[in-house]
Amino acid sequence: VGTLTGDVVIFKMGADGQLLECARTNQGSKAISCLQYAPTGLLLAAASEDMLMRVLLPDEEHRTVGVCKGHLSPICSIDWTDDGEYMQTSDTALELIFWSMKTRIEKPHGALPEFVAYSKPMLLYKRQWASFTTPLGWPWHGIYTPGSEAVGLNAVDRFILDRGSKKALGVSADASGLVKLFPYPNQAGTTGMQVRKFEAHSAGVSKVR
Repeated sequence: VGTLTGDVVIFKMGADGQLLECARTNQGSKAISCLQYAPTGLLLAAASEDMLMRVLLPDEEHRTVGVCKGHLSPICSIDWTDDGEYMQTSDTALELIFWSMKTRIEKPHGALPEFVAYSKPMLLYKRQWASFTTPLGWPWHGIYTPGSEAVGLNAVDRFILDRGSKKALGVSADASGLVKLFPYPNQAGTTGMQVRKFEAHSAGVSKVR
C-alpha cells in the first residue's frame, strides 16, 4: 500500500484472516502514486508524486536498489514484461518511458544507482507484457478518434481470455464516466470492431480493472 506521506507499507494475511503489517519503508515526502510488483516477484516499483520511481527488493527490509529518473509529471501507470526485465511507465503529461532493469548506473557518494531509460522500445515488440495499463501503448490506438489525444482517458486494462489463442478483452474509462469494453488489441485502422458502452457513473472514472 502506498501512503500520502511517501511510505510503502507491506501487509500479509494473518492466521485469523486479519492483515498484519510486515514491512514499512519511506520513499520521500510526496504521496505514492502507484505500485507494481514484477511478475517474478523479485522487484517492486514504487512511483511517487515527486516524479521518481524507486525499485525495491522485496526482502524483509524492502531495500531500495535503484531509482528511475525521467518523468516530468507524476507517474500514473507501471507495467512489467513477463520476465521482469523491462518496464513501461506513463505520467499525467502523457509521456511514455521504457526502462531496462538490466542496466543500472552506479552513483558516487552513496547516491542510489539509476536504472537507464530504454532508448529502443521497438525492439520490445515481441515481449509479452504482464499488464498493459498505460493508455499510450499501441494496443489502444483504436480507442482514439482521428486527431484526438489521451486527455480525458483515465484508465485502461486488459483481460486475457485464452493465453493459447491470445484472445483478450480491453476496457477503458474516461473523465465523462463512460466505460467501454472491446476486443484487445484495439489498433488504429481496425474496422467492424464491436464496442460495448456502459454509463452508470455520474463523474469521471479514475480506475478500471
